[in-house]
Amino acid sequence: MELKILRHFVVIAHERSFSQAAIVLRISQPALSRQIKALEDELGTRLLERHHRELVLTPAGSYLYDQAQALLKDAGRIKAGVPRNGSSTGALRISCSEPSVVREVSKALSSVVTDFPNTSVTLTSTNTSLDPLPLGIEEDKYDFFISANPPANHDYDSLPLNNTDQWYLLVKNDHPLAQKDRVTLRDVMDQPLLLPENIDTTPLSGWLTPESDNLQIRGSFNLESTAAAMVDEGLGVAFYAGTSFDGPLTTVPLQPAVIGHPTLIWLKNRKLSQQAQKFLAYFQAQK
Repeated sequence: MELKILRHFVVIAHERSFSQAAIVLRISQPALSRQIKALEDELGTRLLERHHRELVLTPAGSYLYDQAQALLKDAGRIKAGVPRNGSSTGALRISCSEPSVVREVSKALSSVVTDFPNTSVTLTSTNTSLDPLPLGIEEDKYDFFISANPPANHDYDSLPLNNTDQWYLLVKNDHPLAQKDRVTLRDVMDQPLLLPENIDTTPLSGWLTPESDNLQIRGSFNLESTAAAMVDEGLGVAFYAGTSFDGPLTTVPLQPAVIGHPTLIWLKNRKLSQQAQKFLAYFQAQK
């Protein structure tokens, strides 16, 4: 029983779909199905059953799900606790789903490298719907995660950041809504809408909720550049969080305004490296 297979099983249980889990894990659905079949054969019991187009856990699957989550968490902590080769070497990995803080995060990383010149730094733009937060941090894929919302799980510590994300409607320059100072929910009721895939984790979700059953949802995207291309090709209008946008497109603020407040998140009780402590101290000093 491999940790990788257990992680795949946990993602399937979370997504309740082989196809969606395959997208999250970036592997083929047949390969994923074979892995779970082999795991069931090894354990001698069914772990998943299909119910109303969704996968549900059997009693054995529920037990394995709980145990696998605990095991993956322990594995991540063990890996993180292994001493690095020297105090000035190592890696610092940040995953960020909020575009407004990328510049500030880069400044924080620069301050880390100044004190620890041999440190390798990684800054990854992440879609939270495709890279589940608990698995990412607990498996030591990255040291910090920056999200639109504070964590709902008590296993994490968090720090609200000073940066803000304002949400806009992204339209072509010749679109009628491009001439408005602000757009309301009523303005977009008859528009084909392109929504971010992780909309449920953003403050935009609350803005759309009053008319969620009456909206014309054309599609979704996971990157701002993807949204821009879709809007430019006439597929619809998109919701965009950021500061400005260059090109043949216009960003129109929402009314009432939708403002996001990014949060820095890390695993509680994990011993932070010197580099991670320096990174955290950079943002703590701004409070």
